[in-house]
Amino acid sequence: KKSFAYVPDNPDLYDYISGMQYLDFVCDVYGVSEKDRRETIDGLSAAFGLQNELGNMIGSYSHGMKQKLAIIGALSHDPKLLILDEPFVGLDPESTHVLKTMMRRMCDSGCAVFFSTHVLDVAERLCDTVSVIKSGRLVASGSMIDVRGEGTLEDAFLELMADGQRCGFSFEDTALRGAASGNDLSQRGWKPRCPDLSGVGRCGGPRLRLHDVHVHELPCFGGVRRTS
Repeated sequence: KKSFAYVPDNPDLYDYISGMQYLDFVCDVYGVSEKDRRETIDGLSAAFGLQNELGNMIGSYSHGMKQKLAIIGALSHDPKLLILDEPFVGLDPESTHVLKTMMRRMCDSGCAVFFSTHVLDVAERLCDTVSVIKSGRLVASGSMIDVRGEGTLEDAFLELMADGQRCGFSFEDTALRGAASGNDLSQRGWKPRCPDLSGVGRCGGPRLRLHDVHVHELPCFGGVRRTS
């Protein structure tokens, strides 16, 4: 469990403790040393503009501040796999840029990040791989270039949606994953791993309502493993 971290779309944090107490609690759970946690918390809280708010009760935080605190907590133990559900909702533009930069750097260092988002242009800029699942079945998966073709990701998605409607279903959401291989992690004996999903999924079945259909991230749990 120390290898991954998860940030939900609506963090349900403890209202009656301070932001710093929450981060210390998370670091205690993951066994982060006092020295490492101070450096990490100071750096991340400054990056997200939350350093002057950590002494306040979480109950006084706005949604965006809670989102920032949850992200800082998730990153505090240096996870190798980061899972985020709609991570940019509630964040200000500056914090959104900071998070996107951190996600990209994690992937470039050999870690894996996957997240759900409605914003296709953000996904197109960040992600290496995109997967679309309809009612538990994979209907599109591959590299960003393969999925979008010569157009944009939005064009590809709209085409998938039109094809799905002709086959009896519709799409509502998207979820994408950014992951890249890197030397730093592999040298320490770790590497990302995803199942082979080629050829899986085809359209068909009864027509569904929009809210019955969800597009999720590639099911890549255990996505980081130690090599033999």
